[in-house]
Amino acid sequence: MARLMKPSLNPDDLNSFHPISYVTFLFKLIEHVVAKQFTAQANKHDLFPVIAYRHFHSTETAILAVHNDIVSAVDKGHIVALVLLDLSSAFDTVDYTLLQGRI
Repeated sequence: MARLMKPSLNPDDLNSFHPISYVTFLFKLIEHVVAKQFTAQANKHDLFPVIAYRHFHSTETAILAVHNDIVSAVDKGHIVALVLLDLSSAFDTVDYTLLQGRI
């Protein structure tokens, strides 16, 4: 349910409502579906390492596996690059008015 930000605002104006309730739910639903499909395909084709990124394995195990892979590659004289992406603020600049018009 969309709620007015303040009772004094115009209910006919979409900008008067809190826009994130449905959008947050929609993003969480899409994230869940994509994660489930990706995990199923990665498991089916045996794309995950043996000790990391699997059910019942911790984040610490994954970090140790990545660290071990990097150290092993450096010891062998290989060039190593690690790319880390922080997507936590990716949707902070979403134009909710435009998004509401498309839903």
